[in-house]
This record gives sequence, C-alpha cells and structure tokens, in this order.
Amino acid sequence: MITINQCRSFMDGRIPEPDRSVSPRQAAMFCQMKLRTLRPVVIVQYMRTPYIHKAGNVRVTFDYNIASSNDIAGFLDSEISLRQILPTGQSILEVKWDEFLPSYIKEQLELDSLQWTSFSKYYLCRKYNCYGGIRV
Repeated sequence: MITINQCRSFMDGRIPEPDRSVSPRQAAMFCQMKLRTLRPVVIVQYMRTPYIHKAGNVRVTFDYNIASSNDIAGFLDSEISLRQILPTGQSILEVKWDEFLPSYIKEQLELDSLQWTSFSKYYLCRKYNCYGGIRV
C-alpha cells in the first residue's frame, strides 16, 4: 500500500525518500526505483471476471475492455483518455494453477483445442499509445 501523496509523487516522476513511516518493502521498492530509474510510463486498465477453484488453486479469468493511456499525470483522475487495445467483444482467457488442473475443468475449457501462448497486457499497452501510434 502507498499513500495518495506517494502515488502523486510517482506520477510526477519523483521518488519519495524512505523514512520511518514506510515499511521495509516500500523502502526496498523506492531504492529499486532509484537504482534502476523505474518510473510509471503507461496506464493499463481492464475489466476482469475471475473464477477460483480451491482444488489445485485454479484461477480462470476473463480480461476484457483492455485499454491504455500515456497520461501518467492523470492516473488518479476519474476521466482520462484511453485507447482500446483489443477489438470490441474480444477478451483474454487466462488459466493458471499451482498444483494440478482438475480434469473436469480442463474438459469444460477444451484446452487441448486452444492455442497455448503467452500474452502481456502491459506489452500491448506499452506498444500502442493512446493516439493509435506505435511506440518503439
């Protein structure tokens, strides 16, 4: 967790100095941000419908309305300009499990007939800016 003021500092490109009020995890993050010059560069926004099954710690999610914005300063604003990344009606089905994927879930999803691939919402949102151009 970070405070609103810390978030605003990040959005302005400033990294707060760790003090006694921050947790060790936050202090480590601030340090990495400074050492590796990490800063916010894209906003990734999407809707998610999750389904969770405790057996095997299975997570099936549908991500849709995936959009991006380069308006980093507007991160906390209720209205920012966004660019849709996928065609309307298209969504991403993601299936993850830790121990095992129960056969009845595998059969319902018909995973054998689907193409298995890696997909990164961040990559696509970074690649295309909110004006429709390609970022390099």
